[in-house]
Amino acid sequence: EELDFHLVKIEEKYDVEYERNFSRFCTKCKNHYQDKVICLLCNRVVCYKNECCGFNNKNGVGWGELTYHSLECGYGYGLFLKLYEGNIIAHSSVHGTGNLFESPYYNQFGNSITQLLEKRNSRRLTDKVLAKYSLDQRKYDEWKEIIMHGKLQQVIHYERLKTER
Repeated sequence: EELDFHLVKIEEKYDVEYERNFSRFCTKCKNHYQDKVICLLCNRVVCYKNECCGFNNKNGVGWGELTYHSLECGYGYGLFLKLYEGNIIAHSSVHGTGNLFESPYYNQFGNSITQLLEKRNSRRLTDKVLAKYSLDQRKYDEWKEIIMHGKLQQVIHYERLKTER
């Protein structure tokens, strides 16, 4: 069954996307944390790995902001751009799982920002380096298809199986 999800438009150049969102605040707690993500379904800024926006469900289990936002925005599913590292977070609140995926931004040599950060063992890149990364629209469109056709949980599960091997 197809869901009526649309991914937000993101900037062609990663440095522009980064600058556009750098000074934005979390829409829930209004804080400006370094670790934040952009919801690719609604374009809201969401805290990542901070306890400020979490909550306890009816069973007293603590849930983080990605879980809460995925339930609120995407019927239990979420797709986020991790601003400071450029990679994608696919999240399923329904199944309590999520995974990090490679950035949709690549340089002229076909390397993603994710690969560069792993190679440098760093979390921060200079504006000069960020400017060399462009959106691979084909890769971004693949995420749109995954979301539209309700395949996000399958993709998360498959990726977890690959990393557990």
